Amino acid sequence: MQAATGICGVLAATFALAAAAADQPLGNFRDWNAMRFGGGAERACMAFSQPVESEGDYSKRDQAFVFVTHRPGTKERGRISVETGYPFKPGSGVTLSVGEVSVTLVTRASTAWLDDDDAARRLIQAMRRGRELEVRGTSSRGTDTVDRYSLYGFSAAHDAIDKACAK
Repeated sequence: MQAATGICGVLAATFALAAAAADQPLGNFRDWNAMRFGGGAERACMAFSQPVESEGDYSKRDQAFVFVTHRPGTKERGRISVETGYPFKPGSGVTLSVGEVSVTLVTRASTAWLDDDDAARRLIQAMRRGRELEVRGTSSRGTDTVDRYSLYGFSAAHDAIDKACAK
């Protein structure tokens, strides 16, 4: 897994945070990391991880991540998103599963996000109890992929962003 400081640029670009905002690592929690970005109304906190295993017949692919983000200034809590490292097939969804809990995310370019607060709460609860998160998607070239994320350390990383971006 790449260190939290090595992906600050990717995260800042992905979430369009203010360029002058200071990034503050909240900790590394086994297979998960947590960071706080910005301050005041622009403050955001995220827990994130990279896959421990990936399947798919692809020749080129950028790095993949899963994020859980809080933005207190917008009252957004528990926003789940995925960066897959490839553009999605138009009109396709991405499926995230933990045990028997499964949700479908909306896609655009190489990013997918869950746009249902109740489903996000259910998935986060499952992530806190589970061992593995599975992400299934289809690239614009029709390649099916499966990424598996370890959930070891997720609860501690989630607790860290809850504290750093309290309501």
